[in-house]
Amino acid sequence: MDIKIRKFEDRDAARVEVIMFGSFRAVFGDLLGTEPKPESYWKEISHSERGGIIVISFVAETDNNVIGYLRVSINPGNGLGVLEAIGVDPEFGANFLTEFQDRLYFGTDYCCLGMEFSAMNLLLKWRDEKRISETVFKKIARENAIRFFDLPLKRTIG
Repeated sequence: MDIKIRKFEDRDAARVEVIMFGSFRAVFGDLLGTEPKPESYWKEISHSERGGIIVISFVAETDNNVIGYLRVSINPGNGLGVLEAIGVDPEFGANFLTEFQDRLYFGTDYCCLGMEFSAMNLLLKWRDEKRISETVFKKIARENAIRFFDLPLKRTIG
């Protein structure tokens, strides 16, 4: 799989909208609304400067087909940056998880009692829709971390 990352260009706006709308609808359902954003929205927010914060967007592509989008913001004053948004074509995402199932782990840097985890919800949805197998789901959700960190937990596969 040959994936290239490059800076977002205006010609990418329509494909990015399809990816981002599809990615977020898969996680948030109707909370996102039913109308996608216009191409002008993606062109406007993909490269900007707001209050000294620089925003830069990138796309991932394979075979000249845009399959992913990510947007970062950087504060030149302190050198800190943050990943603001990331989206991947659902078909590509499921194939990627399957191909690299032995190297991926579910993780989060925040949690509190009762909190929903959108990434886990997406994994559950893809498992239920048979986009990924039960084995792929278990490896990413639990088994790879048990193996890698040598945790004293019972493994449910292999």
